[in-house]
Amino acid sequence: MIQRVYNDWAFVLMEFDHLDYYTAMTRGGSFMFIRGLQALADESAIIKIFDYIPLAIGGTCAVTMYLILTILPGPIKDTNDVATADAVTAGSFLAGMQIARTVMAPFKGATVTTFVLMGREPQTFKSQHGDLWMALVEIRPRVAEGLLVYP
Repeated sequence: MIQRVYNDWAFVLMEFDHLDYYTAMTRGGSFMFIRGLQALADESAIIKIFDYIPLAIGGTCAVTMYLILTILPGPIKDTNDVATADAVTAGSFLAGMQIARTVMAPFKGATVTTFVLMGREPQTFKSQHGDLWMALVEIRPRVAEGLLVYP
């Protein structure tokens, strides 16, 4: 069966365990689900922020470009060439979104790696990042307990 779900955890597991993408994708999803970290990642919204900020930046770029093309004097305003204005607006949306995704990629990768390492080595995470661990215990005590119980 082909899985059509994009899995952020797969790329981290590909590097750690030297797996191919499909194997890392199937193992990563079940690993993070069993540990309870998938629910934590979904509810904390930190990973969703990295997905939606580029969309907002792309939309801002598109609206700004459309206003510049239709309000300021120039060849597009003089000829009322709507098709060219729409094409340039679409291009500015894609360019703005891709640039924002490129800028956000290292931060999203670090966040996903932190979640995976939290699931793989909870004792190390607890001892070396005590402040994050205490925040996890305060926010989600059952996830923290589950990480320590199921090594």
